Amino acid sequence: MSYQGISGEFWAFAELFLEPFKRKKSGGSNPVAFRMILNGIFYALKTDCQWGYLPRCYSSKPISETMGCRKTRHPDTSTQETTKHGYGNRA
Repeated sequence: MSYQGISGEFWAFAELFLEPFKRKKSGGSNPVAFRMILNGIFYALKTDCQWGYLPRCYSSKPISETMGCRKTRHPDTSTQETTKHGYGNRA
């Protein structure tokens, strides 16, 4: 199953509904092209590809870096902390 990407005509229509990128006052990361994100979403839907196996051309960061930092809640303490791999440090 091949995927061609979204056409310029469709992108012109979809772009009407997207807000322009606004950098945070504190800096933040570089903007990611909305068209690349939309292409990645449509690629995953059309090919039934898992998010972790998306081709590198649809992600500006490695998937491990993108999905690695998550907020987790410890079931025993009800506290929330950011961890590298989505797992809490349990002693």
